[in-house]
Amino acid sequence: MSGWAAAIALAPYKTVSSFMARINFSAAAKRVPDEPNLRKFFEIIGSNIPTDALFGRAENEQPFVSPLAWAYYSAYRAILVSAYAQVKF
Repeated sequence: MSGWAAAIALAPYKTVSSFMARINFSAAAKRVPDEPNLRKFFEIIGSNIPTDALFGRAENEQPFVSPLAWAYYSAYRAILVSAYAQVKF
C-alpha cells in the first residue's frame, strides 16, 4: 500500500478527531458512568472504524519519504490515534 493510501485510510479517524476536538474530555469522562446516553454517543462515534488502518500500512514507505514528510505523517497519525483512544476509553 502506498503512503498516500495509508493516509487516506485514516479518514474515519479524522471524523472521530473532529468530534473529540469539540468535547471537554475530562468533563465527559466524569459524566459517562452516570449518563447512558452519553456513553451511547461515544460508542456510536467509535463504532465501525477499522483498526487495521492505524498501524502497519505506511511503515514500509518510510525509507522512501523524507524525514520531514514522515514526521508530518507520524504527527497526524498520533493526533488521530489519541482521539480514537479517548473515544474507546
